[in-house]
Amino acid sequence: MQPKSTVSRQVKTEIAGIAGLAFCGILVETSMNVTFPTLMGLFHTTLNNVQWITTPTY
Repeated sequence: MQPKSTVSRQVKTEIAGIAGLAFCGILVETSMNVTFPTLMGLFHTTLNNVQWITTPTY
């Protein structure tokens, strides 16, 4: 019989943290799409400019 392999609590916490950060990044990027019409009107600019400005650079 082979020994049972287990995942440490630290690895599980790291995975949960990375998943949480990925979710937050997607949520922020998606929520910015809702503000595009307001930003376009406020700054009197085109959709292309607003998309370029709000694109995250990682």
